[in-house]
Amino acid sequence: MVLTAASIYIAMNEGRLIYVMGPSGVGKNAIIASAREKLNKNNNLYFTPRYVTRVVRDGDDDFAISRAAFASYCRQGIFALDWQAHDICYGIGMIINNLMCVGKSVVVNGSRAYLATAQARYPSLQAVMITAPATVVRARLQARAREDAAAISARLARAPQIALPAAQIVTIDNSGPLEHATQALIKVLSAAAGGSVHGA
Repeated sequence: MVLTAASIYIAMNEGRLIYVMGPSGVGKNAIIASAREKLNKNNNLYFTPRYVTRVVRDGDDDFAISRAAFASYCRQGIFALDWQAHDICYGIGMIINNLMCVGKSVVVNGSRAYLATAQARYPSLQAVMITAPATVVRARLQARAREDAAAISARLARAPQIALPAAQIVTIDNSGPLEHATQALIKVLSAAAGGSVHGA
């Protein structure tokens, strides 16, 4: 077995990677932001920002960078995880390995299509899937008015086509009040972190 930098970190770490995913429109970003706000004083948990090649909206915990900068970061090995979705590049900094080494659990806003790669790098990963009925998702996508009807339909069609790897996946339904889904995520975070998330 060849030990990579990531696998060495995995062998040493005490923290855990918590990988939250879900199709566009299910409210994943809102749930993560809500949980982060409620747990912002918790020293055992870190909500990692992403590097993204798009404009960052108000309230997003992301860093906007150019495609050229993103490519440069990839070459330099700055990212622990990186993927593309809908022609946008996403990266997670290597800082997450350092944090897990000192016992912190890390929450990542990830991609369903990238789950297998993330799980291979972090075998103890806890996957969380945010879901909502197609009618609810369509209404949310229409309300945010970023895409036309054809693009929205394409997103909805793509959702069930992504095959997920064999992994323990906790599913959270976000068809109701945001607070309900937030509390469900907080319970998952506490369990995945070995009960070290306080105030959940």
